[in-house]
Amino acid sequence: MILCCFFLQAQNYYHVYDIHSLESYHTYYFCDNYDGVALHGESSCNYFTWAHNGQSYPDNPLIITRANQGEWSYNGCDGFYVDFFNIFFSSGIPPTEPWPENTMLKCSGTHHLYAQTDPQDDYTYLWTSGATTPFIDITELGTYGVTVTDACGNTVTDQVTITGEYPEHAPSLLVNTYFCEGGSVTLDPGSGFQSYLWSDSTQGTTLTVTEPGVYWVQTVNEYGCEGLASTTVSYLTPPLMDGSSPMVTADTLTMSGNNMLCWNDESPYIDEVKVFREGMTNQWDLVGSADYHDKHFIDAVSSNERTYRYKLSAIDMCGDESELGRSYQTMNAAYLGPGVDGAYWVQWTPYKVADVNNSVSRYELWTADNLTDFNTRIVDEPVMYDSYFGYYYVNLPHGIQDSIFFVKAYVKPQYGGGTVMSNFVENYEILDVNDDFIETAVFRVYPNPNNGTFTVEGEGRLKVFNLLGQTVIDRDLDGKETLTLPSGMYLIRLVNGLSNETRKVVVE
Repeated sequence: MILCCFFLQAQNYYHVYDIHSLESYHTYYFCDNYDGVALHGESSCNYFTWAHNGQSYPDNPLIITRANQGEWSYNGCDGFYVDFFNIFFSSGIPPTEPWPENTMLKCSGTHHLYAQTDPQDDYTYLWTSGATTPFIDITELGTYGVTVTDACGNTVTDQVTITGEYPEHAPSLLVNTYFCEGGSVTLDPGSGFQSYLWSDSTQGTTLTVTEPGVYWVQTVNEYGCEGLASTTVSYLTPPLMDGSSPMVTADTLTMSGNNMLCWNDESPYIDEVKVFREGMTNQWDLVGSADYHDKHFIDAVSSNERTYRYKLSAIDMCGDESELGRSYQTMNAAYLGPGVDGAYWVQWTPYKVADVNNSVSRYELWTADNLTDFNTRIVDEPVMYDSYFGYYYVNLPHGIQDSIFFVKAYVKPQYGGGTVMSNFVENYEILDVNDDFIETAVFRVYPNPNNGTFTVEGEGRLKVFNLLGQTVIDRDLDGKETLTLPSGMYLIRLVNGLSNETRKVVVE
C-alpha cells in the first residue's frame, strides 16, 4: 500500500527526507527538530485504523511524534492489518566514510558500486556523475566519488579508484538441458557461492525440476559479485543418426586387420552405441556395442583381405534407440609389386560413406617404421582413380625400400570428417608370390602360416614386432633359427649392411 504523508508546519523544518509516499516494510528517519509527521489513509475506505504497540488509532490523518515513533501498521479496506513501516526521529545518524580503502577491485562486466555497505534509510546520495541512488553501475576502471547526507544534514564525501577486476566466479548451466519424460533433472550452477536464488524463489545450491521450462539462478560469490545463468529444460527426444545429429560416425581404421569404428561424443545424453556389419546385401547383423564415451569399437573380424560396410545406432539415457545411420565402408589396400622401369605402384579400394564416392577430399601414401609410427608421407601427387576396376592407385618413387605403407584418406566434414587409414601394405617381396622374388630375397620365413613354430633363414639383425609395434625379439641371425610365438600376426625384419627386409608371418 502507498500512503501519502504530510509534515506539520513543514515551512519550519529543515532537511526533510525527500519522500512523497510511504513504502511497506520501510524505515524512515526524521531529524528531531520536527514536531511530527501527518499520515493520510486511503480516502476510498469507509474507515481508517492504524495500529501501534497493540493499540488501534482511527485518526485520519494520523499524527506521529517522538512519543509514538516506532513500528506502525495500517488496517486496510479488507479489515486486515497490512503495510508495516517504521517512523523514527533522531538527533542525526552521521554517515560513515563509504570506502575504508582508496582503491578496490570491481566485478567483471557491470559492477554495482555501493556508497554504503549498510546504509540507513535517511541517507541521500550525490555521485560525481550526478546520480542520486545508493549505488551506481560501472563498467570501466577509474575514480568515482560520492557525497552522503543524513536526515539532519550531516555529510561526508569520499572517492575510490577501481584498479582491476576480481577473478571471475560465475554460475554455469547448460544452455539446453534434457531429461526423460516422467523423470527429473537436477540443475547445478557450481559450488562455492555465498548465496543462490532460483527462478522459483528457492535458495538451495541446486534445483531439481520435473517439468520443461526456462529456469535461471542468480548467485553472489565470495567477492560480492552477482552472476546469472539460465537454461531451457526439455524432454529428451529419441536420438537420430543423420548428418545433422551430434551423433555422427567418423573414422574407420583397418591398420591391423581389424576395423575400428570411431565417433564423436558430443552429446551428454547418449549412453551406448550399437555396431552392425553387413552380412548379405543390405542385411545388417549386430556385431557388438560400446559405451558412447569410449568413442570407438573394434570389430573382432579381420578385414585384411576385404572391405566391410558398417552402420551404427545410438541409445540415449532414456533407453530410446535410433534407427540405423548411414553406412561406412572401409578401405582395403593391396600392393601389386613392381611396375615398369623399376617403379612400383599401390592400389586401394575407395572409402565410402553412404555409397557416395566423393566423401574423401584427398588420399595420401605414408610409410612407417612400425605399426604405431606412420609419420612420413612419401607420395605427394594427384591420386588416380581407375573407373573400370573401381580402385585408386599411385606410383611409388624409384628406390623406395621401406617395408610398411599406409593409405590415408581425409573424409569431408559433411560425411563425418577425420582421417581414415587402410590396412598396412608391405613391399613386393612379401606379397608377390613369384618364385624369382622369393629366391632373391635376403631372408625367408617358413612355414607361413604356421601353428606356432616356424623357421627364419638369413643373415643380419633380426627384429620381430607384434601388431602394436612392440619389439618381441631383437638379436643377431646367422643362418637358420627356429622361433616359437603365441598366435597372432607378426612382422619379421632382418637388417644387414645391404638391405632392410620385412616379412609378415601368421601364427594360428
